[in-house]
Amino acid sequence: MRVLLASADSMYEAFEYEAVGELLAAQEQTIEVLWRRTRVLKGLADQAKSNGQPKVHERLCYEALQHVSNALARDEKHWAVHKWYAILVSETSAFEGTKEKIKKAYVVKEHFIRATELNPQDATSRHALGMWYYEVANVSWATRKVAAAIFASPPTGTLDEALAHFNLAESTSPGFYIRNRLMIGKCHKELGERAAAKKWAALATELPVGDPDDVEAADLAKQLHASL
Repeated sequence: MRVLLASADSMYEAFEYEAVGELLAAQEQTIEVLWRRTRVLKGLADQAKSNGQPKVHERLCYEALQHVSNALARDEKHWAVHKWYAILVSETSAFEGTKEKIKKAYVVKEHFIRATELNPQDATSRHALGMWYYEVANVSWATRKVAAAIFASPPTGTLDEALAHFNLAESTSPGFYIRNRLMIGKCHKELGERAAAKKWAALATELPVGDPDDVEAADLAKQLHASL
């Protein structure tokens, strides 16, 4: 099984989502297989979104959530299960309206934190936690009003907190993700630190581009750099 999982990981990194999905679906549905199936389905969902197929994107996200929910019910001490559960809860809550997204914000944060506790070396979990703080710090006034109506203490986050998590992700695994460097640059810009923002936007554009998310992040990094 170890060899098969290593092969599946290599196929995933090569963006062979359909092939690795078929491979994993044919195996015994262990925790290691379930979270990897979740990851593959999220990759396919992102491709569908990029191709202008919103309904396919939504269906695949809910399918992925079911797999990772099954994994979480069987093992609450696996870092990757917590990470992918948080990612899919966040993704699917967007389909359910502003109130549901706000209600599930604490759940998302809780599982990202648990993932970082169980595996401090996973830079993507740390980046995701940074994104949580960044998004909360930038919510609109109208959304804040809705949150205040739902919670006695609505979710809070600051740009400084977001930046701290992005920086920690970068120090854990330098250059692991174009978007992480982009987000460091964006935080610095929004904090009024233009020189640092320009530096990180340039560093983001130096990384190799892989999937559509990388393409988008690289383009945004170039735009950010040009604006400074």
